[in-house]
Amino acid sequence: PALRLGQTSDRDRTYFTGQLIGMTGQWDSPRPQGYDRLRIYEVPAGLLRPGRNVIHVQVQAYFAGEYGIYRDEIALGSSQAVWRDYYLENTGQAFALIAYLTFGLYFLLFFFRRRHDLENLFFALFLFALVAYSFLATQFKYILGFELYELKRAQTISLFLTVPLFYQFLRSYYSLPEGWAKIWDRVALAGHAVPRAGVIIVRASESTETWQATVNSLVQPGWLIYIAAILFI
Repeated sequence: PALRLGQTSDRDRTYFTGQLIGMTGQWDSPRPQGYDRLRIYEVPAGLLRPGRNVIHVQVQAYFAGEYGIYRDEIALGSSQAVWRDYYLENTGQAFALIAYLTFGLYFLLFFFRRRHDLENLFFALFLFALVAYSFLATQFKYILGFELYELKRAQTISLFLTVPLFYQFLRSYYSLPEGWAKIWDRVALAGHAVPRAGVIIVRASESTETWQATVNSLVQPGWLIYIAAILFI
């Protein structure tokens, strides 16, 4: 049998009827270890007893006020069935990301053939940023072998790039007339300073809470400039 715990914040030691069957993360680490990682632990043969099983999950938080199993499901079943469900769920996400990546490469090829059509370049870069952000939100990111800390930093930076790149695509695709369109365009281009500042903060800071505060209080409000400019176009 295997035990599926779901996503657990932030690190855990899991016991099945008093025996340690698995653990995720380095205890007492100042960095996050796996708060969005889905746990699947094998239960040793013979440990499962009809009517006399206790699952004990010891957790250590990273974020204030958030700890324990908070997303996905808790399930106990055959190891084959548990892992099959896990891979089927994630494979669907992988196919979607491969499709977006293929579209991005398609438009990048268009740009290489016609260098003056910058809209193809910006649309390809927008898709690449979207794929990077979405991939780093899946369980597959743990295959890369990097710390969650660095994966989340890369995910945050890729998020900063998505909306500005989509705006660059639209302003390159359409010929902007003189007047208010040009004025809005200059305002939106000046707004590029906001995601750039966000990237600098994320690169310089070692605190993931600072990263999230930068997203919520600086970068996402700055997107209003792009949204207004996009609607105007």
